[in-house]
Amino acid sequence: MKYAKKYVDSIFFPITLGIISLIGWVLNFNIPSAIISAILCFLPLFGKDGRGYLSLVLLVPAMVYNPISFNNIDLGLFIFACTIVISLTLFIIIRRPKFRFGRIAISLIPLYAIFVISLIIQFSFGTPIYKESLYFLLGLFFILLFYLIFVPILYGDNVFEYFSKSLIILATLISLQVFIFYGRIGYENVGTTINIGWIQSSTMASSILVITLPFISFFFSKKKWWYLPILAILISAIYQLRTVSGILCTICIIIPLIFFTFKNYKYCPYYIIFSIFVFGIALSILFFVNDTFVDVMISSLRYLSTFLKGEIPAHQLGIELFLKQPVFGPSINALSNILGVDEGYIRLLDNTVVTTLVMGGSFGLAFYFFHLVNIFTLAFKKKNPYQLFFLIFLLAVELIGLVDNTIYNLFFNFIYLFIMAAYESSTRIPDVYIEQKFFSCYLNRGNY
Repeated sequence: MKYAKKYVDSIFFPITLGIISLIGWVLNFNIPSAIISAILCFLPLFGKDGRGYLSLVLLVPAMVYNPISFNNIDLGLFIFACTIVISLTLFIIIRRPKFRFGRIAISLIPLYAIFVISLIIQFSFGTPIYKESLYFLLGLFFILLFYLIFVPILYGDNVFEYFSKSLIILATLISLQVFIFYGRIGYENVGTTINIGWIQSSTMASSILVITLPFISFFFSKKKWWYLPILAILISAIYQLRTVSGILCTICIIIPLIFFTFKNYKYCPYYIIFSIFVFGIALSILFFVNDTFVDVMISSLRYLSTFLKGEIPAHQLGIELFLKQPVFGPSINALSNILGVDEGYIRLLDNTVVTTLVMGGSFGLAFYFFHLVNIFTLAFKKKNPYQLFFLIFLLAVELIGLVDNTIYNLFFNFIYLFIMAAYESSTRIPDVYIEQKFFSCYLNRGNY
């Protein structure tokens, strides 16, 4: 039992899960990987708290090599999901953690409810409802339910640090899968959209890699420089994916991350100046020796200019749909009507705010801004070592959301809410458990 607890609470547990998932993905052995992972699902029962489940839900889905849709749930993933639900149920029965209502749910529940109301209104008008729209909304509530379950079971020390390590392992795993994918189809096709099974777009993979950068910077701030090779791997993968959101967001957050990383170092100004100098030299070299990088930057800046002018066709379409029904919006179903439906998939606009306007109208937008206030207030709730890096993560999510969809992408939403659950647990005042034996000893001696 003691060794199981040490193993689950150590970095070797998520590393093991990452290796199992990578092998299963490379060799198309997701069923054997799922069975092994299902057995490992019961190890967190012996852990300090429920942090072991964070690694499981983050890393095991990466074993899936076939495309996932609402109509095609991978068998290995289904086996794993059933097992982890059983293990979580046992954990709650055995440990009986005190229930806490997750802070993020306060703003997300009414936001999602508006989306449902909007869909019901459209149905009352006789509009046929696509089943993909229903699956999508159910998915949002299901992920939120998982978040509500995880908030109470994360109560040990350094939960956020443990989660950060698991997320970095996931980002490394995605990077390796990106390299392997392009290696298989030929590196002359670098930059084309990827499909590695569980992730089916370059923007999704790039978004996860970019939001991991603040978590790596946190460990640099603690002088853990062995994370430097991982940073190089992630930057390389972001460049190979060549998405507008990934490149622009990386450039925007890199300077603040440099400041926050070295602000507590003894020779802070020198480290900051040197790091900015190295970053500038690296960009200059890429500009002068790599024509592809120049093309990517020019296309990214051109897209940004078009966005600032309000001339992105998808955004104009969303605004046009919203203005027709501005109160509750034309609902998620309207996007399916306009953009079309692939069997088992839902299509969203590449802007979080515009997508909110379509799915929930003015009420949806109001609750979305309430959600923004909620999450940024959480960042300043209590001073802690992760605070500034968590803040950069939130800014990165919103920056990516300007040119892509973030919190409404179901898998990104999954990671996003688990980050929130881990951060909430790390900033919470620990529970105090009173041992009755201690007081009984004094009472028996008459020390009142």
